[in-house]
Amino acid sequence: MNKIVCSMLLIFLFLPPLAAQEPAAGESAELSSPAAGIPKMSAGLLLEANANTREGVSFGGGLRFDYLVLDFLAVGTQVSVSSDFAELVTLEPSALVRWYVPVLGGDGKGLFVQGNLGASLIFEEGELTPAILGGLAAGYRFVFGSWFVEPFGRGGYPFLWGAGVSAGLRF
Repeated sequence: MNKIVCSMLLIFLFLPPLAAQEPAAGESAELSSPAAGIPKMSAGLLLEANANTREGVSFGGGLRFDYLVLDFLAVGTQVSVSSDFAELVTLEPSALVRWYVPVLGGDGKGLFVQGNLGASLIFEEGELTPAILGGLAAGYRFVFGSWFVEPFGRGGYPFLWGAGVSAGLRF
C-alpha cells in the first residue's frame, strides 16, 4: 500500500498541472520548451548545514548544474561535500529533477520541488561506507538578471535533513 501511495505522489508531483481549458489566442496546447530569451542552463555554488553526522550538525558546500527542459522542468547534477570537522566527511554526487510550480514560478524561477538520486560516500576514520542517496528538496529561486539566489531545505536518506542557500548564474 505504501508503495502505491508513494508512486502516485511522485507521479502527481512531476506532472504539469492539468486543466480543461482552451489555449488563448496564439498559444499552443502542447507542452512548450522555455521561451526564447529565457536562459536554459544554470550553474551555482551551494552552502548547507545538514545531518550528515552521527551527532550534531555538518557543514558543507557543493556545485549544481541544471538544464531547463520545459518551462517548468529542469534536469541536472549536483555534487556536495560536508563534514562534522571531527571525524566524518560525506561526498554526495547525485542526479536531480526539478519541478518549478507553475502557479508560483515557471521559466526556471520561483517555487520549486526537487528530487535527488545518487550516492552518499561516507568517509569515517579512514573507512569508506557507500550508501544510496535519495531526497526531496523545496526552495525558491530569486532571479536578478542572469544571477539567481535560492534558499532551500531538503530531507532524505541517509542525511535526514539539510538547509542552505545556493547562488549562481543562468546562461
